[in-house]
Amino acid sequence: MIEVRGLWVTVTTALGNHTAAYFRLNDGTNTPAVTLATGTSLTNAAVGSDLYKKGLAAAAVTFASSAAAVVSEPTTLETTFFSPFIINANQTATTNLEYTYTTTDTPTSGAMTFYMRWLPLLTNSTVTAL
Repeated sequence: MIEVRGLWVTVTTALGNHTAAYFRLNDGTNTPAVTLATGTSLTNAAVGSDLYKKGLAAAAVTFASSAAAVVSEPTTLETTFFSPFIINANQTATTNLEYTYTTTDTPTSGAMTFYMRWLPLLTNSTVTAL
């Protein structure tokens, strides 16, 4: 079990056709959404654009294009910029935090770097980048 305190992505090579982007868990059987499963369009996202989990699981990830200056801040109801959440992994199977998207290309072009700030909640809590 871990607390995710921040989850964000930076575009490092401009993206092609890239829609319905969202985060979910996957333990091989269950795939609960971490952000809104209908997702966010990142088609043609420029280098330096960012995507981050800022709201509840029912909210789409927030996209900030680097094509223009953008200010993003917590709402008056939020106490922090990122929306923290708990992952309680399936104890009998590997549980992955996945980024998914749809495309008419196979796969889309472009590249992104993923970041996560997290806190272990049990002594055996671990995170491994794949």
